[in-house]
Amino acid sequence: MSTVNPYLASFLVLLISLVQTQFLPALLPSITQYVPDLLLLVVVSWALLLEEQWALPLAFGAGLFLDLLALGLHPVGFNALLFSLSAAIINRTAPNRSNTTVIRAVPVALLAAAGYHLAGLLADRLLGYNNFQTNVIFQILLPLIIIDAALMLVIFGMVRLVTRTKSARD
Repeated sequence: MSTVNPYLASFLVLLISLVQTQFLPALLPSITQYVPDLLLLVVVSWALLLEEQWALPLAFGAGLFLDLLALGLHPVGFNALLFSLSAAIINRTAPNRSNTTVIRAVPVALLAAAGYHLAGLLADRLLGYNNFQTNVIFQILLPLIIIDAALMLVIFGMVRLVTRTKSARD
């Protein structure tokens, strides 16, 4: 059974969320709508590699941390809810965690990113924003989903290294 070192997992969540919310938007100020969802990719990787008792709390904690760092349009808990739902669905539909490869992780990341962004658009609509338009979907979300899937090649390998490291208690 795969486990994850909680200290390494916490450090990874902190590092990736700071890169996603602070570093990349500052590095790419004119195209902030294309900042990839790195923490979502970490959660998807955990859901593919870990058992549910590890994947769900990590997903919730990562989403809550992202919510606190990126206060803005959505209420606190939005990302925590979506990350937890994504992890639960992926974890329950993933048949065999022991031989999960990056080839299998990329399409899962593509579907997870699409679902995450569509849920975001629906939430925006409920909050009174009119972002659910075809030009937003095809000009912003579709390229972002493809960027997320491509970055899964790197993120999955990094998360796999962290999950293979046993905690200090083991």
